[in-house]
Amino acid sequence: MNATVKKLQDAIFSYIQHHNDSASLQKQDLGKKYEFTDETIEIDGHVLHRIRALRDFGYMFGKVNAGDLGGFIEKEDNLSHEGSCWIFDNARVYQNALVTDNAYVACDVIVKDSATVSDNARVVNNVHISDNAKVCDSAAIYDNVKIYGKAFVGDTSCISENVIINGATVIGDSDIESDTYLSPNDLICDKFIPEIDDPCW
Repeated sequence: MNATVKKLQDAIFSYIQHHNDSASLQKQDLGKKYEFTDETIEIDGHVLHRIRALRDFGYMFGKVNAGDLGGFIEKEDNLSHEGSCWIFDNARVYQNALVTDNAYVACDVIVKDSATVSDNARVVNNVHISDNAKVCDSAAIYDNVKIYGKAFVGDTSCISENVIINGATVIGDSDIESDTYLSPNDLICDKFIPEIDDPCW
């Protein structure tokens, strides 16, 4: 093997090695964004683990730094490692529930069963989402709300202040608040509902 061929082979090998190392680093950077801590809680017979961020990433209201503590999940399937989704404070996500994409969940929120919170949805402050309910798009849910059944809340809907959504669909630029009950047959689109009297309240 002459010197020219040897130099060419060495150059090719060096390029491949550098490319593989770079790809490995890139994959690592895009890998897991959180880990379990030793802190656990039990709810409904399920053991949940507090999470801790492994890397910096931005979210819709600011930045999560490596080392920051998050809320509680039962397993890694409850919170995606992709996107900027995060669970803050004492929020709890368990069973087959999922928080994904860029969703924001904080302040004593419970997401359980097979419920999902996705896209750019925000769920804050004593909200319970369960069964097969879905909260997505840029929906905002806060302050004592229960969403369950096959409920669907999407688009730019805003749900707040003592609302129960039992299987209803809420879409468009809807604003639902103040002691409201929605049943499975309700389809709310681009509506403002300040109050609906219901014996549940």
